[in-house]
Amino acid sequence: MDLHLAFNISPRLLKDLTLPAQIRTLTVSDRLPLEHATIEITESAMADNIASARRIAEDLKAIGCRIARDDFGTGYSCLYHLKSLPFDELKVDRSFVSSMATERKSRKIVAAVVTGTKPGPIRPMVSAGRIQIRSFPVLACAAPK
Repeated sequence: MDLHLAFNISPRLLKDLTLPAQIRTLTVSDRLPLEHATIEITESAMADNIASARRIAEDLKAIGCRIARDDFGTGYSCLYHLKSLPFDELKVDRSFVSSMATERKSRKIVAAVVTGTKPGPIRPMVSAGRIQIRSFPVLACAAPK
């Protein structure tokens, strides 16, 4: 079985420089390959100390984890952070995706984010919820696999 897990990191944990070592220890003891682990970071987790967040994200990448920017589009959604941290995935917040069927603005925002990250190093992701991906062709490249 090819199991992939995603972990949300709290603002407190993102200040703990021992976090990468802790994750490595946990995944080794549970026999989860680190390349199957995605660490999800929200804007609020980065807000207090971007330098610490960058160091921890780089250390996590160095041990094989993928890094995702979670809940993009909520809070401050600072583009500077997208450039400053080594993100592999950009997860568009569910509130935009779930309202795409009824709100033109949501469709435009999601389309701009999804098409704006291609063909770059950051893979766009959407929290599909109950929408039909095939109803929105722009989402095909961003659907969870």
